[in-house]
Amino acid sequence: MTVHVSPFTSLPMVLILCLLQVAPSMCFLGRTTIPRKKTMRYASPEDSFSQSPTPKRGESDPLHAALKIRQDQLKKGIGKRYIVRTQQGFLNVHSESTNPFALDNIVGQLAEGDVVTSIDAYEGDWVCHDKGGWSIASFRNFTWLEPIDE
Repeated sequence: MTVHVSPFTSLPMVLILCLLQVAPSMCFLGRTTIPRKKTMRYASPEDSFSQSPTPKRGESDPLHAALKIRQDQLKKGIGKRYIVRTQQGFLNVHSESTNPFALDNIVGQLAEGDVVTSIDAYEGDWVCHDKGGWSIASFRNFTWLEPIDE
């Protein structure tokens, strides 16, 4: 849309045009001006996006950063799945990773064949899992939480 404004256009009219963002280059407090002609540059074939180089994936790439975080989590055991193996029918779930024989911090039990997923890093032989606490993974040459290879 082209708006032609002469030097004789009233100041209120110029302000209205400025407020409507029709001719913002006309706004100059207290006086009217004649806008300069703007030149428009058109895209050339050299500006084509198809010819732009592909971005290099590196340390600053968000996908790369997310992958590194997930790899670090896997090294710590976060997200690993385990199947419960028992000798006497159940495995205790504790609120803290202290002593597998402690009775004052038991918050649940796991049965033979239950599958749990770790939600925090290992603490020694202890695994924090999605069933509400910590369970011992191996103790006295017995594996209570057997890793599931996926």
